[in-house]
Amino acid sequence: MISSEILKTENLVKKYGEQYALRGVNFSLQKGEFVSILGPNGAGKTTFVKIVSGTTKPTQGKVTIFGKNIEEFPEIKKKIGVLSHDSFFYRNLTGRENLEFYAKMVGVAPDRVFKWAELFGMEKNLDKRFSEYSRGMKVRLGLARVFMNEPELLLLDEPFSGLDPAGVEKTVEVIEKYRDRSYILITHRLDIAVRLSDRIFVFERGKVTHHFERGVSIQELQEIFK
Repeated sequence: MISSEILKTENLVKKYGEQYALRGVNFSLQKGEFVSILGPNGAGKTTFVKIVSGTTKPTQGKVTIFGKNIEEFPEIKKKIGVLSHDSFFYRNLTGRENLEFYAKMVGVAPDRVFKWAELFGMEKNLDKRFSEYSRGMKVRLGLARVFMNEPELLLLDEPFSGLDPAGVEKTVEVIEKYRDRSYILITHRLDIAVRLSDRIFVFERGKVTHHFERGVSIQELQEIFK
């Protein structure tokens, strides 16, 4: 039987000096699955995404993506879309120029730029410089970039930060439209985690402390963070 597991971490540890960011995290993600990671600031959520995406190396442990070690097969990164706290956009270029530059890098036709910008409500702001964008506009441009080459695995770190209610709903609708992908979502929005997730993990002090299946209520999650 062929496994549908596309991501697995084993005893993942990350230390910065004497400080632990992750303490032996074991995690798996199945093809087409949507998993949310919740937890307080400093719980290790962003560090986890950085390691899984290959931008940071673990101190200890193993990451397997699509059946391969990401450190040995860096080409795997082409199958992963990452929205992080760093925008990776050029401040003096327009939104359009930034997306077209990225499209060229990943082999996406330039005419696809407008499609993804429109999906995230950025079509009227593409010709403004990135430096002129609000926080929410920067996030939406980042989402257009992440989805543009239609990666198999999407790692979304706080994609609703800075968005107004309409922007949040539009982003959720795009995710729901493309639910054939696999997702890891880091968020503080319990309502969205419950709405979208097949499973929910809670990180605290670098460890997985809770694990929920689909059907968990917002009230149950709120009890953890009291």
